Amino acid sequence: MSCKCNSIVKQAENLKNAKGRIDIIELANSLGLKVYTTAEISVPSFIAYDKENKCYEIFVNSKEKVTRQRFSVAHEIAHFIEHKDKIMEFGIVGRQNDYSLSAKEEAQADTLAANILMPENCLDEYLKNENIGLDTKIDLNIVQKIAKTFEVSLISVIMRLRGLGYYVKYIELY
Repeated sequence: MSCKCNSIVKQAENLKNAKGRIDIIELANSLGLKVYTTAEISVPSFIAYDKENKCYEIFVNSKEKVTRQRFSVAHEIAHFIEHKDKIMEFGIVGRQNDYSLSAKEEAQADTLAANILMPENCLDEYLKNENIGLDTKIDLNIVQKIAKTFEVSLISVIMRLRGLGYYVKYIELY
């Protein structure tokens, strides 16, 4: 992970609230990003550069689940950190428009979003308190508890844990 990414994850760790989850809106605001929730968009989220006001704005679909909204904000923060130049160039970046970034850039944003919402140190602390180690076979019950604590989706937890080397049993999510 780049220095910029490490820095933002460290900043996120410092915004962990009493419930154990990262205050993602506070993180966005601390970066100078404005976050708006609206039912007026048909996509989960996008980030835009307002040339007139010289600011970046994240728009999140209010009809989505809270866990999805949180991930969307983190994903757009990741684009701001990793692809700021392209946002400024295109004016708007989202997966569903003509200015979508490459699959690699979207995957980078997804990975950084998961790191922001579940920083390794915070996740390690949680797992240690629950007596869960790298040798633990993590099942749906554990994944659900982690998802609830960090207020993220089950799939985000599974991908994050696997990325950190934990064994997550096959879980039927649908």
